[in-house]
Amino acid sequence: MTRVDGDYPQGDRGCNSVKLNSKSGASNLHAVWDSDIYQFTGTQGLPLWSSTFADYGTWAADIHSRYPINTSKLPISNNEPFTWAAEDITFGPTVYDGVKPYTTLSNEYITAAQEVTGTRINYAGVRLANMVSSIFAARSASVFLQ
Repeated sequence: MTRVDGDYPQGDRGCNSVKLNSKSGASNLHAVWDSDIYQFTGTQGLPLWSSTFADYGTWAADIHSRYPINTSKLPISNNEPFTWAAEDITFGPTVYDGVKPYTTLSNEYITAAQEVTGTRINYAGVRLANMVSSIFAARSASVFLQ
């Protein structure tokens, strides 16, 4: 996504040009969203240890409980990634709502943005699990045992 307007006539380079006061190393709007709205700043150290996977499991369980799936709004049975991407695009305006360059994001913005990312991450995880399950269910187990 990129915004093209009077402030960014050539586009904002996917929010990279929207500079903000740095917080936890995130100094532009793209970095804020990449960090899942300040929850995961910095880079992941490698290799991944078993404790890292345990932390990810705890985080995933928290996301799943805090942002439950509403199948009436976004059915999870649809195994079409292009449909999922089209849904994500509808959240685009949320990225810019209330953002003023060279300022600090409000607590209200951060809370609303974390709601969007938490919900989208939960849907993505459940949908991906369903897709993988349907792929493996369609194949004979003997193919994987050779």
